[in-house]
Amino acid sequence: MAAPSLTGATLPLQSLKSQAEKELSECLDSMRGKKALVLDPSISGPLGLITEKQLLKDKGVERTYHLSKGNLDTDQRQILYIVRADIPSMKIIADQIHAHIKENMTKEYKVLLVPRKSIICERVLEEEGVYGNVSLGEFAMDLIPVEEDVLSMEMPMSFRECFLEQDRTSMYYVARAIMKMQAAFGGIPVVRGKGVCSKAVMDLLIRMKRESGYQELPGEQMIDELVMIDRNVDMVTPMLTQLTYEGLIDEVFRINNGIAEVDPSMVAAQQQGQAPKRVKVALNSNDKVFQDLRDSNFSIVGTGLKKRALLLQQVEQERHKLQGQGVSEIKDYVKRLKEMNIQQEKSLLSLHTNMASEIGKTVRDPTFNRRLEAEQSMLLGRDSKVMDFVEEHIYKQEPFLKYVDSAAMFLSRF
Repeated sequence: MAAPSLTGATLPLQSLKSQAEKELSECLDSMRGKKALVLDPSISGPLGLITEKQLLKDKGVERTYHLSKGNLDTDQRQILYIVRADIPSMKIIADQIHAHIKENMTKEYKVLLVPRKSIICERVLEEEGVYGNVSLGEFAMDLIPVEEDVLSMEMPMSFRECFLEQDRTSMYYVARAIMKMQAAFGGIPVVRGKGVCSKAVMDLLIRMKRESGYQELPGEQMIDELVMIDRNVDMVTPMLTQLTYEGLIDEVFRINNGIAEVDPSMVAAQQQGQAPKRVKVALNSNDKVFQDLRDSNFSIVGTGLKKRALLLQQVEQERHKLQGQGVSEIKDYVKRLKEMNIQQEKSLLSLHTNMASEIGKTVRDPTFNRRLEAEQSMLLGRDSKVMDFVEEHIYKQEPFLKYVDSAAMFLSRF
């Protein structure tokens, strides 16, 4: 299961997850019967954190597709789109509807826009001549519990919209999400912010409270303080190389919505005879090995894995000492086995040992160390090593993604 359990969360985040799942269920019920579900690729991951595939099946979803250019080949008469409220998505949907009409197919279309309907999207559908063929709705996918202590709004383009395109629409969504949090966890007595966008959100919160007649009742606050910081206050930190175990997994394998894709050989349990392909691995608080090591510097990860392996070996060896022991000792041992879940522990240790070994190859690469030296040099005010590092990759015609962080970090100084 990709979604974290949330049982150890400081706040009752399960209530937010349940509410999001209920809203999704209502959206699916808005088109009753069997249907095809078409998802924006950037939405399918977050949806996996709030619901299970079984819900989709129970609501009549026969097959799920990712929104992409080209014809949508499906036998289902009803098609439900859940997509971002942007112009490119509307044009793709319009092209697919036109293709069905051209082939004399009779279909019913419903489009749910995330996070809400927009006039621009309606206008694009009108200009494309398909507005009368679709039923428009919205799905406010705003607060996604990514971890026990992390909520994400999953708006990857918000920085570009706010600071490059000067479109502050996403600030409204942030303010609306904070109001939703206050409705669930009580009013937040202290709100601080740094940056133009933070100030805009604070102003929107004041206006929303006034217009909705929101009143904070004493004794119901679960959050003492809210701090908002604009991304452009610190543009350097996200460009630096991550050195924690979780950070290096992201550097090497990439983590998206708590999922990393690894080589099948790294996973202990494999089915024989299958063609090699990437295997998805959930990385969250459900994985106790990952939970213990995720924030550790990579230099001590090997020691941490060795300690867990020795503990596991010790527990297994205790089994041979049970001969002649009383019933109570045997019960205690069995209870300990259940708490540890030996088989799962073995699988997780094997997985993380293999991942750490692969990360070790990257860390020992001279290019990786030169990148670290260049970053430290820039932080100390000496930019020459950063430019040398970037120019070296350009001369070697390396993929741009290998040095884009270093180049962006250098340019952020101007």
